[in-house]
Amino acid sequence: MTVTKGCSSRNKTTMFRPKGMFNVLVVITVLLITLQSGYLFGWWPIVGNEQAQLVQSGEQGEEKGRNDITTKTIEKNKAKEAGSARAVLQTDDNTIENLAVILNKKLSDFPSEKGGPTKKLCDRAKSASEPCVNATCPTMFSSSPEIRLKQILSTRNESLHSFKSAMAEVTRGVSASFKYMLVSAVSANHYYEMQAMVKNVHTHLLPRLTNFTFIIFDLGLTPLQRNLTEKNCGCTVLDYPFDKLPALFSILKCYTWKPMIIRSLIEKTEFLVWMDSSVRWNRTAQSLDSLFQRCRERGLQVWFGRIGSVAVHTEHDMFRFYGDQPCQYDPYGEMHGSYGVYHNEPFVRYAVLDPWLSCAFTRRCMCLQNAKHSCARKTLPRRTGVCHRFDQSSLGIILIKLYGSRIKLINMNTQMEVHRGDNAKWFGRLAG
Repeated sequence: MTVTKGCSSRNKTTMFRPKGMFNVLVVITVLLITLQSGYLFGWWPIVGNEQAQLVQSGEQGEEKGRNDITTKTIEKNKAKEAGSARAVLQTDDNTIENLAVILNKKLSDFPSEKGGPTKKLCDRAKSASEPCVNATCPTMFSSSPEIRLKQILSTRNESLHSFKSAMAEVTRGVSASFKYMLVSAVSANHYYEMQAMVKNVHTHLLPRLTNFTFIIFDLGLTPLQRNLTEKNCGCTVLDYPFDKLPALFSILKCYTWKPMIIRSLIEKTEFLVWMDSSVRWNRTAQSLDSLFQRCRERGLQVWFGRIGSVAVHTEHDMFRFYGDQPCQYDPYGEMHGSYGVYHNEPFVRYAVLDPWLSCAFTRRCMCLQNAKHSCARKTLPRRTGVCHRFDQSSLGIILIKLYGSRIKLINMNTQMEVHRGDNAKWFGRLAG
């Protein structure tokens, strides 16, 4: 191979000797192999841009690994938290089965009582609101208590978990557990009616009870009314935590505050007795033992009337919330929400009170915009959804669906009555 051409004699054209060429190639090859081996096995430090790139790549790999672990941990924790929330708010099949066993026992352990849903056909009804059987209703309740129970439990709302702190606020002033808890709530416009209720409770009820507490929630009393109530009622006056709840809970005439109070307090007592300010105990209150025995065996004691039909006195949106048709409830008289006795047990808490409170948290269920309070329409033709009963419509639907034709099992006797407008000045006259 020619290296140089036309140079001095010392640089005349020469040829590499094969032996010399071979040695050079061997040296170069050894050097390349050594360097490559150093890179591969870490004998030689990596420098410059390559080092920065590889270090960065390693850091990114480590960071990615850490991020993957962190992401998985976060997702795992979120799933765990969601599972905990669902454990509070949702019921697995095993629990549904357990609750269904309890319901079946309540339905089968006692003899039938008179006064279940009417059998009169609607075409024979003389009033537009009276309970009757709609022969054209396309939907019937399932004959399976377990299926009816599942339908009710499916309405439970995860918002309940979000407002556990508000529920804790409701119970903040209750420092101990009691066998009997008497509970009411009052706003300024029912102040004198509440005084008559307090007087009645002290006369007919408290002398027959031990291990009890009497609580009244302040829904808007004036400072003077609050002060006089605390001094004279022989009860504990508590604030209702409006500021911890959605705005719809501040609309007093939606009555969402009632299921909130009852569900929050039930775990602090064996028997929770709810009384509106218009409730009066009568002379038959002497038979309290039988009332509480019925409540313990059957879960709760309320009162269903036989005048206004649930279908007529409930807005259609509430039926949609529960997945029902209004005509299914035509034969049932509406429940009166002014009073009730609730037994602290899983069936009542999870199958009755949780779905009731879920309705309160759902805007298209209990607190319906433009719902009519007046149910005065009596003339035919019959029409459903002419008015809305808010909390009592919701609780009535739940109980009818659970107890069905055996609804009289939870119908209390005549220990309590409603006397709206029955006022008293038992605390003395207000100044001014």
